[in-house]
Amino acid sequence: MIKLKFSVPVLLIFLSSFAYGQSANTSRKEALDIKRRVLLIPIVKGKGKKNSEMFQQLVKKYWTFNESIEYVPAAKVKGMMKKDKAKYALLTYSVFTEWAIRKTRNPLYNERSKLMRSKYTRDPYVANTIATLMITLNGRKSLIKTNLSANYSLERNTIYGLMQLQYLLNYLVENPKHRSLATFYRRQAPKNGPELKNKTLLIDKELLSKKLDIAKIKDYYPFPYKLADAPMIDEALKTRSDQYAFIHIASIESGRGAMHIQFISSTKDGKIYLYVAPRAFSIAGLNGIKFRQFHKIGKKQLKRYAKKVK
Repeated sequence: MIKLKFSVPVLLIFLSSFAYGQSANTSRKEALDIKRRVLLIPIVKGKGKKNSEMFQQLVKKYWTFNESIEYVPAAKVKGMMKKDKAKYALLTYSVFTEWAIRKTRNPLYNERSKLMRSKYTRDPYVANTIATLMITLNGRKSLIKTNLSANYSLERNTIYGLMQLQYLLNYLVENPKHRSLATFYRRQAPKNGPELKNKTLLIDKELLSKKLDIAKIKDYYPFPYKLADAPMIDEALKTRSDQYAFIHIASIESGRGAMHIQFISSTKDGKIYLYVAPRAFSIAGLNGIKFRQFHKIGKKQLKRYAKKVK
């Protein structure tokens, strides 16, 4: 059993429902609608002030998709969007926890005792922590979003999220043939993979599977790569280096709480070269997946990267 529970928001949450998966199937029409609107960035005071100020600075530095951006007190956002429904789009960074119930046999159970009828105990636990960066219109569910990672800092998540959202939005806007994000994942992503041959893939040492023999990485992924620590990857993102690509492990709202997709993206602009996920997963939905997979980088993942690069 899974329950979604919001943690203290990093910034602000104005959501009535969620679109499951890495991103909603945003259409070109919706991307054009977002582009013409004024983008609202909520200013949070009190407990979330420090994070809010960091988010504002990163938006100013990395967001170029909208010509007009307004930074307004969080308390005023809802009223502004309600008053002028066709004018504003809202960009938010939010965090929530996914709870599950662990069912275990009750050692005190005695079938002869009328006082102890329960054969099992049920204990709640945090199955996953989900962070997302999303754009909403008029208080509706997210029009487009990117799932972030529980492994990364707010700064890295934000920079990457801003880049990826804009990469996908620009993809939709630039060509009338790009009708929706489904078009990207079905047609464009497979074409991007071979470009990794000309990039150095930064592999975060902290995210390697314990079972992986580091000496054999080159056998599984025979293209340029470099084992890196978090500061090196952060610096490549901050400086928008065109030399590197890196692995982003996104935590997904999945049920049972341990679903991840691994994206390899450009540190320059968030361009998605490829993504890998459990076999039964697709961007459109979930079916019979095995959980607690793809939260680390191992032999299986490296071989699947290589297959998409060739």
